Amino acid sequence: MKNKYRYPVYSVTSCPTNAANWETAARRRNCSFDDVKPINRYMCVPNQEKTEFLEFCYDQIRPMVQPGNCIELAGTGTLNQVRCNAFRKGCPDNPYLSDSIYQHPACLDVNTNDKCYYEDPMCPNITATTERADLTMGGAGSSWVAGAVIGSLALVAIIILVVLFRRRIMAMFLQLTNAECVDGHFYSDTRMFRFVRDAITKHQCVLIHGEAGCGKSALMNHVGRSLQQNDYILKSITKFSEIDPDPSLESKTLYLFDDAFGIFNCDISFIDILKDYNDVEVLLRHRHSKLLMTSRNAVYRKLEKFNFSVVFHVIDLNDPILSLNDAEKNGIFQNTCKTPLAEHLDKALKCKHHSYPLLCVLFSDFHELQDSPFHFFVDPNKSFLSFLDNLQKNKLLTYCSLVFLALNGRVRCPLDYVKNTNINKKLTLVKQACTQHCDEHFSFENLVEGIENLVKNTRWFQKGDNDMYSFRHTFVYEIVAYHFGKNNKNTLLASMGYNYIAEKVRLVNEMNEECQTGLTLPVDIETLQERLLADIRDMKNFDVFTNACWENLSFCNTFQRSLQGLRMLDIEKWFWGSKNAENVTGKYGTKLSENEKSYIPLEYNESEWFRQKLLEDRSEKIIEKKIQYEIKMKAISWVIGYGISRILPDILEIKKSIKKVKSESLFDGVEQVRLLTLAILSENVDCFNIVMHYVDSKNINNNCLSKSGKDQTFFNKHRKFTPLTIACYKGFSAAIRKLVEKGSDVNFKDQNGSMPLVLACRFGFYSDCMYLVNNGADLNCSNENGITPLIAATMSRNYKIVTFLLGKNVQINQCTTRVKSPLYYAAKRGFSEIVGLLIEEKASVNICDNEGKSPLYWAAQNGFCNIAETLVNKEADINQCDTKGKSPLYCASKRGYFQIVQCLLHKGANVNITTHHNKTSLYRAAKRGHTDICKVLIEKHANVNKTDWKGCTPLYWASKRGHFDIVIILLKNKASPNNKNDKEKAALHCAAQAGYVDIAKELVNYGADIHIEDVRRRTPLYCASKRGHVEMVRYLIKCGCGSSINTPTVKSKSALFRAAKRNHVDVLKELIANNADVNLSDENGESPLYFAAQRGHLEVVRILLQEGADVNSSCKNKQTALYWASQGGYFAIAQLLVERGANIHHKADRDKTSLYCASKRGYFNIVQLLVEKGADVDCRNNKKQTPLLRACKRNHLKVVKYLLNHGADVNLKDTPIYRAAKYGHIEIVNHLLLKGGDKTIADKYGRSPVEMAQRMGHMDIVRILR
Repeated sequence: MKNKYRYPVYSVTSCPTNAANWETAARRRNCSFDDVKPINRYMCVPNQEKTEFLEFCYDQIRPMVQPGNCIELAGTGTLNQVRCNAFRKGCPDNPYLSDSIYQHPACLDVNTNDKCYYEDPMCPNITATTERADLTMGGAGSSWVAGAVIGSLALVAIIILVVLFRRRIMAMFLQLTNAECVDGHFYSDTRMFRFVRDAITKHQCVLIHGEAGCGKSALMNHVGRSLQQNDYILKSITKFSEIDPDPSLESKTLYLFDDAFGIFNCDISFIDILKDYNDVEVLLRHRHSKLLMTSRNAVYRKLEKFNFSVVFHVIDLNDPILSLNDAEKNGIFQNTCKTPLAEHLDKALKCKHHSYPLLCVLFSDFHELQDSPFHFFVDPNKSFLSFLDNLQKNKLLTYCSLVFLALNGRVRCPLDYVKNTNINKKLTLVKQACTQHCDEHFSFENLVEGIENLVKNTRWFQKGDNDMYSFRHTFVYEIVAYHFGKNNKNTLLASMGYNYIAEKVRLVNEMNEECQTGLTLPVDIETLQERLLADIRDMKNFDVFTNACWENLSFCNTFQRSLQGLRMLDIEKWFWGSKNAENVTGKYGTKLSENEKSYIPLEYNESEWFRQKLLEDRSEKIIEKKIQYEIKMKAISWVIGYGISRILPDILEIKKSIKKVKSESLFDGVEQVRLLTLAILSENVDCFNIVMHYVDSKNINNNCLSKSGKDQTFFNKHRKFTPLTIACYKGFSAAIRKLVEKGSDVNFKDQNGSMPLVLACRFGFYSDCMYLVNNGADLNCSNENGITPLIAATMSRNYKIVTFLLGKNVQINQCTTRVKSPLYYAAKRGFSEIVGLLIEEKASVNICDNEGKSPLYWAAQNGFCNIAETLVNKEADINQCDTKGKSPLYCASKRGYFQIVQCLLHKGANVNITTHHNKTSLYRAAKRGHTDICKVLIEKHANVNKTDWKGCTPLYWASKRGHFDIVIILLKNKASPNNKNDKEKAALHCAAQAGYVDIAKELVNYGADIHIEDVRRRTPLYCASKRGHVEMVRYLIKCGCGSSINTPTVKSKSALFRAAKRNHVDVLKELIANNADVNLSDENGESPLYFAAQRGHLEVVRILLQEGADVNSSCKNKQTALYWASQGGYFAIAQLLVERGANIHHKADRDKTSLYCASKRGYFNIVQLLVEKGADVDCRNNKKQTPLLRACKRNHLKVVKYLLNHGADVNLKDTPIYRAAKYGHIEIVNHLLLKGGDKTIADKYGRSPVEMAQRMGHMDIVRILR
């Protein structure tokens, strides 16, 4: 038996794979068959490590397993669902109950040597057949069969292993594209694993990022599996909206999201990708759930510009402190590259690449790389390129197939090249490019056939949904594209996606060492500008205008010249036209938050969000409780938004020439402000000056909300800025000066409620603050929330700006709309130098916010000792409480800030101030376990017996939480050990219930009443017995509880009753040894034996019977222990009860006998036992139903046969044959007819069996009966 699980678990050779053997095993383990209360069901599954099969009676309700999942037993005894989508066959297509897993043999077909499922493509195919013997430990004659089968399997396995010795070995470290199939168990020995596991344990959302091949997916997957042992349910998601929105769920779920932010491109709007992240807010409602994400470094670098509404913990796997050491590399290599590759370990350890885990996989997969292991691990790019050289030379058709698949990225097979002109075109290009310099030729059809054959090679490719195939490893995809592109740049540039061009193509004169090692392709200026111009025509704006080439002067000059050779109307169409004439519209469902602010946040900078929305010219509004957005994608927006100033004048002049208007009339007022705002967000001075030339001065203080009013200002924050406020928000000094010179009002509040000076102060732009003040900005202005320049500067911790403003005699105590002063913010955030400066300028130390919280309150709450001392010395009110009655001393005591507590006490803080719930500082310190604080509070005469609103004292909570030292201190200072709360529970109740024997001893030594009862008359002994704390039980009995050992609760339940019901055998023995009454029943007449039999506690039943328990005692419903043993299918208990004289003829309520219950549930072995002991096979309940009738109704054929063989009447009223016919049990109908059943007897309504079968639609039975 396995001891690490919470219930008995047994190792077996294999699990049953059919219903008969499953039932046999269930009876052998004495598991339940009760459909009404489906707990304690028989289960047999692999363990989580897939090293053995385990059988057990599952102590929870049998779970429903979702399609595409098998189940395994985790370390704590939880059934975990694991994905099986990659199986060759046999993965369940429909939901099923866990105890019917035998219907899916593939989920029980496990290679325990290699720790994998046989149907998993990654698992070595050890045997030639997938049908394995069902080697349960059931029948008496099965042992020699099991031995023979195991021996045969072993012999076959040895022979085939010799033949397949050099085949690709399983246990892949990384299957980077499918986290569900990764094992990666060796990660448990790496710092990466421990670091990420600790992070997800402490934080709710964690993002791990690193270079391709560093093991992100495998690491994420293994961390997830490790948390399964903590009862987490793993759920892989492909979008944030798949996070369950129901906050009432109590299940612990770990969401795994590989490549959470994908690869940004213009097919899906940049903002649309990122906005989905807001769905993570749903996760925060689930205190038990967590999210673990991965991202490539290239994507994460783009993410860093954005501020999210939900903060996640970020881990860089390329951080030097997490780099793999030799021992970790050794473990990865040994698990990935087993013999005969082990001889190359010393070469592998010389690898310095972050992608070492991937390199081990490739080294194991591609035997062509194994001839030069040193060169591969030192310079993998060069080695793989050399391998591709040989492939191109010797296997041209294979090489061409790889190239075609690289140019497509993903492809559906079989190829539909007849209808799909794009595929046809690429096939032609690849064929021409690959064969133009060689003698080998092949037909178009040969190439198609080669591609369709190659995608089935799992070392290269993987199959996704809808028969889509893609490269298994991104590295291989990139290096194939690079190898082909070196000599076929034009073909590559014409075929590859725009995102690849942005990431992997650079100008020749910009190539550096990083680009060369990163498989970046060098191209000339003319070639790249031609491709980018084509992408502009196709509106691929993001990847075009974020390309680094625009920083190259030569490229921009070349691009300008190319524009001069184009028709002006074409240029206008490409740069000024929307993505489509009707505009792009779409809906996304998002719950409208009541807390959404209509003003811009001052906690972080959202300028990148605003820029992206303005680039799309996005307008948002509410329709039917959803947000609908409209976008107008124009290339000119991106040129301005990303500050590409060298080509901007030509594009604007062309537009001006076509429209034949003045500069100020080129756009309408709203568009002028939008483009000017984009120019400011680009922070490019030249771009700003150019656009400024086209802005009419009358629009200089406007925003870019539509004049028609169709924009709903509640959501369109990005449209509510004026040019000056966005310039101050961004800190663009040149723009601020130019705008003010052109007449921008420095005191104009935009529709976000923002003031220019407030924004400049908040984001720490000192020179801008000075300039605005010198040009008339109001020093005491405030935004919509009442935040003043001084408060904003304090929030940014900008000492220089605070000093400057104080020198201008600002109102130092001016507060926000929520009565928060500058000193309030400085104290709350721990800015001690600003606190000192404000106090020197006579700031009021006792201004409280609208919740009554003062600066001292926050300093104490957040542990800022120096600030607290400063405020106290400046006569801050040390007893000022908030609206909930919490004082600074209370907050410091709760948080455990000892120095602050000392400081407050030294100044005379009242130690006995209570909150609205009557909680004192001592109460909080005792509950949290802050021993030193408890001492000093008691020294200052804190009331040790003060109770909260529920009557709980500090001693009560210290005893309940196990704070031994605090219990001693409180007792020594006259804390009452017998004080009761509103439920009349005392400290000794808590200690006994939690099993804290040392605390119980101290309480008893100080006079605690060992017989004390709560409102339900529960004693400490009762509590200890219920929870199974045998040492506590022994101590309490030793103290004299033996005299009240049989004291019942208000429901007449004794300590022995609880121990028996909870299966606490040791406690049971101790209680019986001290004269506990084994026959004491509760208010319903239910005895300890009754519940032990009902719950299936065999050992408890045995002990109770040995001690004289009444085997025939019954409850109010006349149900006995034998009744429940028969009802639950506990054969061993039923057998023991019968041997001890249980009345097998006893009738419970509704005249049900034990035989009736066993027959109804189909427990054949119990039926057999009772009949052999003389049970009446024709006994009837109050509805005149016999055991045979019930067995027929439930389709228990074996029971039916047995009862008939032992004299059961086959032709009773409402005959068995009638019941079997009604419910469609054809086998039972046949057997009853064989035994002489009368098919003509009708029920009380005159309906015959054949009529009922016809009525219910069982035509096969109708044919038999006719």
